[in-house]
Amino acid sequence: MPVRESAGRPLWIWALVAVVAIVVIVLLFNAFFGGDDKQAPGDTGAQVSGEEATAAMCSHVRQITVFRDDALGAAAEQLTEDAAALKEAGERRTARQVEKLIASIDRARDALANQQPTAGVFADLQEAIATVPCSG
Repeated sequence: MPVRESAGRPLWIWALVAVVAIVVIVLLFNAFFGGDDKQAPGDTGAQVSGEEATAAMCSHVRQITVFRDDALGAAAEQLTEDAAALKEAGERRTARQVEKLIASIDRARDALANQQPTAGVFADLQEAIATVPCSG
């Protein structure tokens, strides 16, 4: 029986074509679906005044009325962004107060997750809420 010799292209050429095709597909995908125009947290593009940053933070603090893990987690994420905006606006003292509030939220979430007594951690959380300038 006759043995067929390789009449096709070498394997490395097919591998190169596959790599180029993948790169083209990725580039086209990014061109059509990628590159969302959202800015990074804390990167507002324009200077934020201390009053604006504090007002945004206060609206997020007011949302901490229901002590559910998911609500506390969302509040912690929003307040983390608020703390960055406050630092950027030069409100370092208020940013530290917000960071303490975030730490209190984290302790409360840990207590909920581990089914520990929550009276003390929620009292601490209420105290931390009372320290931010808008809670009065």
